[in-house]
Amino acid sequence: MLGQIHYSVSDMGGIKVLDLSGSLTVLSAMDFLVVTEKFLTKESLVINLENINFVTVAGLNSLLRLNYYAKEREKRIIFLYPPDNLQDLINNSDNYGYLTFAHSIEECKTKLEFFG
Repeated sequence: MLGQIHYSVSDMGGIKVLDLSGSLTVLSAMDFLVVTEKFLTKESLVINLENINFVTVAGLNSLLRLNYYAKEREKRIIFLYPPDNLQDLINNSDNYGYLTFAHSIEECKTKLEFFG
């Protein structure tokens, strides 16, 4: 259903990953921020977007807001397996340089080590 988002936590190659599924829209953006900000109080975060089927501009704005929140707390976020819809939104809005993406868990590990 459009506007619903579901969460679970998994381990991928020794990295704790927040797995999302559903849609990231105006209807789910605030819940998404509440859940993910709690994780960032303790550690940097890898968010698996592989099962996100739709992202709106409000969803993109929540990703950007979360990224700023993390940076203010000296944490990092890596967005794993971004959907094509999200990449199109980012490219069209000139926001690509503000978010960190990875297309494999190995790439996540490298970026987490690099960014500290």
